[in-house]
Amino acid sequence: MQTEVYPVLQKLKKVEDFEEEDEEFTHLVCELCYDPLDLRNNTGIFKYNANQGTDFSGTRQPDSFRNLKYRVHAHMQSKTHLTRAGEKEPNVKLDIKFQEKNKEAGMNLGRFAFMAVKVDHSIERYEDYVALFANKMPLGDINHGHDFCRNLTHSIFKCLHLRMEEYLTKPLPSTGRPTPIFILVDKYTPHRITGQIIAILAFYEGKMRDISFDYALVHSHTGEGLAEAIHKSLTGVFSNEHLRTRFVGGCMDGEYIRNLGVGKHLIAEESCMQVNSECATWYTFDWDKPHMFELAYADANKGQMANIDTTIHAINKIFSSPKKFEELKNFRANSAQCHKIVAPIQKSETRFLKHQYIVLSHFMSNFPAIYDYLYENRDDSANRINNLRFVVGLTYKADIWIA
Repeated sequence: MQTEVYPVLQKLKKVEDFEEEDEEFTHLVCELCYDPLDLRNNTGIFKYNANQGTDFSGTRQPDSFRNLKYRVHAHMQSKTHLTRAGEKEPNVKLDIKFQEKNKEAGMNLGRFAFMAVKVDHSIERYEDYVALFANKMPLGDINHGHDFCRNLTHSIFKCLHLRMEEYLTKPLPSTGRPTPIFILVDKYTPHRITGQIIAILAFYEGKMRDISFDYALVHSHTGEGLAEAIHKSLTGVFSNEHLRTRFVGGCMDGEYIRNLGVGKHLIAEESCMQVNSECATWYTFDWDKPHMFELAYADANKGQMANIDTTIHAINKIFSSPKKFEELKNFRANSAQCHKIVAPIQKSETRFLKHQYIVLSHFMSNFPAIYDYLYENRDDSANRINNLRFVVGLTYKADIWIA
């Protein structure tokens, strides 16, 4: 025996703007039979006030609820309702089938967009995925351009930002307090628009992890301006009071630390975090090691050391073509000292220092094979590496990396 109103509502398919949490409805309607434009026709409308109750389990049902069940049951068995249900049933089935296919196509497009952003780091790659799988799975006939992928990235960012905000403000099980935060900041200028990449170092699942936090536009290149931009970005998630108690310091390049004093401006008592001067020594701001190594390497890599780089670049360029590189591998394979050849890599002024190390290590690994190949083919380039100055300089350059 039915003792609740809500299962009765489900039989009617629809209640005007009804939600299960709504306790204020005064009438119910059948969406198949009720016509809101025909005010003289009461077919498909059932009066019942929610204030009389919606659940009568274990209690006596009032007459109004008994009458509601009787009238709903009678209506469901009426010729008018059955006729209209029979007429609309094929359309309903088609709508359901269309919705299922539409959902499948939308999920496929969403997956391709996510892959283009996460794996390929290219919005343009989305259209390639759509073209590749167009004949293999349902993709619909809209949202096939990269504009869809671009718009989806904003939704992905919002979702990830909300998750990050939730985690960074959630107390840790070990301490009962949210994780301390340490910031990593550096400037970046794509398309002549300078911004600051801000990352956070925090505890996550028992480990220290770096989390991409924000990209804040730079409106002022002074120490105060850079500090204000960082502070504005941080206070988008943390209140200033929480920031003072959880912030422990930051890592920046030499210009931020030595010349502009961004860290000092960030915790200054009269601006930004407004830290008491007596507590300022608690915060630590470090000159990040990669930038420091870049400067140290630049000082060491001068004069003859720079000439070594030029020679390595010229020799590697010879074997940059697939044909020459294949000849080098075949030559080494046929020699008495068989040794695996690694692909030569060209230096880049825009890459981090680790890239320069890979260039050097690959060249030194290939050096015996390269020299034998050039000497065997009477290439004048062999003379550039067949001298004491180059060999000693190459060894010294390797020692710099070991140090």
